[in-house]
Amino acid sequence: MLVLLLACARPAADTGAPADTATSPVWDGPTAPGTGVAVNFSIEGGGLAGADVSTLEVPTSTTVTAADGAFALDVPAGGDATFVLTHPDMPPVQTATLDVDEAGIEGVTFQVPDWVMYDLMEAFAGVETEDGTCQIATTVTCAGCDMWHGAFHGQAGATVTIEPALPAASGPVYFYRNAENGIIWPDPTLTETTDDGGVLFLNVPPGTYVLTAHQDGVTFEARRMWCREGWLVNASPPYGLQAY
Repeated sequence: MLVLLLACARPAADTGAPADTATSPVWDGPTAPGTGVAVNFSIEGGGLAGADVSTLEVPTSTTVTAADGAFALDVPAGGDATFVLTHPDMPPVQTATLDVDEAGIEGVTFQVPDWVMYDLMEAFAGVETEDGTCQIATTVTCAGCDMWHGAFHGQAGATVTIEPALPAASGPVYFYRNAENGIIWPDPTLTETTDDGGVLFLNVPPGTYVLTAHQDGVTFEARRMWCREGWLVNASPPYGLQAY
């Protein structure tokens, strides 16, 4: 199952991206191809068509997702890339800040809940999202696993930390997966990941953070997250907390 995120205070459907006063680290070097897919994480499912995608580092290179959610655009060659997505019916979402080699990057994913799913997950989490914050989430993914194959792809039994540290009320909140029907939801009573692998941090102040997973005998990729006010920041597979 895909990990679901919470959004900040809901905007009107036609407002587009939230206001953002942060200065984007615009890239002035060569560019390379960046490709990926946006997934409609709702009852409808499938690819998310008609979403605007760009990167914070190369804001002049923009594209719109195809019928299957696929997208391609120019990204920094040998630099950082933070992919961002907006859609009038969805909360605005961005990826982790990813290291791109000189040849570019492929397989970037967005997992985007619609507002119905957002409301359900907010109710399960029992948390009211606050103005002036972002919501951070990721999937702790087992070695050799991805979100396209198999019944689940999460690494069970791991814990996740965030630096700089946050108050306990912000999380981590791990996702429970019902083995019988595959339904998942955030469960504040859990102390480690389930085989869904999902985890989130709530009402995070703007800034730069690093997420790290921990489990005896397992090594994970850490992720840098740029928390911007009003955004979901989701490090989804294969660019989440990947075991290897």
